[in-house]
Amino acid sequence: YQDFGEEFKQKRNNPFLYADVTTIDWTKTLEQYPFLKGTIDYISFDVDGATRVAFDRFPFDQLKFTCMTIEHDQYRVGTELRDYLRKKLTSLGYILLCADVVMPDSPYEKFGAFEDWWVNPELVDMDRLETIRSNHISYLEIFKKMNPEKYAFYCPPPSYD
Repeated sequence: YQDFGEEFKQKRNNPFLYADVTTIDWTKTLEQYPFLKGTIDYISFDVDGATRVAFDRFPFDQLKFTCMTIEHDQYRVGTELRDYLRKKLTSLGYILLCADVVMPDSPYEKFGAFEDWWVNPELVDMDRLETIRSNHISYLEIFKKMNPEKYAFYCPPPSYD
């Protein structure tokens, strides 16, 4: 576990919350951080090994998000968690935009998908987003659909050495 909170504070101008979502007291947190009230633009659920716990504790009844990426690590743990997350998010009215996103140029790509990308159809222009709707392609390929200009959304892959 690596704490990136201090690094983020130095590099970001926007408010953010960096917390252990498996233990966070959401009631106190929502009182303490007024920027969380209403709609969250983007949320990343990257909770290796604890996704279900964190997800089940998240106050979906109090918070909405525009866009979410959520790791389900299907390549590693199978489809049960992924299917559970999909059923729950669909029941909450969210739309699965990019399903089973794979990591480009990694040893894991051959094993399968690691995350899904979700949007709130009330808060986005679904007609515009249809151009990037996808299944089982890398996030770099999705970025190319957004803007085919080379390196428009370049994210170098992590080192696997």
